[in-house]
Amino acid sequence: MKILPEHLLSRPAEEVARLLALACLGQAAGARDRLGDPEDSDALHDFRVGLRRLRSCLRSFEPQLAHSTGGRLRRRLKDLAEATGESRDLEVHRAWVLEQERGLSPWQRSGVSWLLARMDRRKRRADARLARHVADEFSSLQTKLAKRLSVYPVAVSLDETRKPAAAGAVVSGVLEELTGQLEGHLAAVHSITDQTEAHAARIATKRLRYLLEPFVDELPGAEPLVEHLKALQDLLGDLHDAQVFASELREALDAASVQLAHWLS
Repeated sequence: MKILPEHLLSRPAEEVARLLALACLGQAAGARDRLGDPEDSDALHDFRVGLRRLRSCLRSFEPQLAHSTGGRLRRRLKDLAEATGESRDLEVHRAWVLEQERGLSPWQRSGVSWLLARMDRRKRRADARLARHVADEFSSLQTKLAKRLSVYPVAVSLDETRKPAAAGAVVSGVLEELTGQLEGHLAAVHSITDQTEAHAARIATKRLRYLLEPFVDELPGAEPLVEHLKALQDLLGDLHDAQVFASELREALDAASVQLAHWLS
């Protein structure tokens, strides 16, 4: 991420919101340039993280950024982020299947080979769709967002009581709101079947972590808290991946049954 100036919390919230959003946009742009490299296994992950951080920043500082990033731009960002989901899921699930292969018998490995071939075909199609979507959308989005975020009007008031809000005050309010949301969602997760609340808790955890990270040097105790949030995010992410992969496995079993019935007929 782009190096940010010091003492962010004491700077005007509108300035800080734009600095953070531009840094996230730059992170996504750098990863986008690496997406076509088959040797770069982290490019898709980094691109997704850049988009997630950007969208989270736009939400956290919505009052400061709303007039620069309208609803249409945000929807386009959301669509682009969602378009990366299938390729990412297949990438993660394929890696998990390969890890399990080591302890399997030869006849079990034949089933794994069939499953991997099916996943590889889906991954190639998903990657091609994603490449087209990124080519069609990202450069335009990057240009528009960079232009709109780089400048903003400032109303100067001689009234000392009407000074612009500092970033610290805005961050404090958003932290309190997100902490309450996370507590509520976590309290509603009792088992692996509570998918909706677990997913909402994961999103709230990400937003909290992304909001805190730029300010760890200014907030005492923030660094270990960020590490705890990352661990919770990983745990909830593993739960989400298991839920999604279970669905994929059921579809694969149905497809295998149909294929086997065709061979036996």
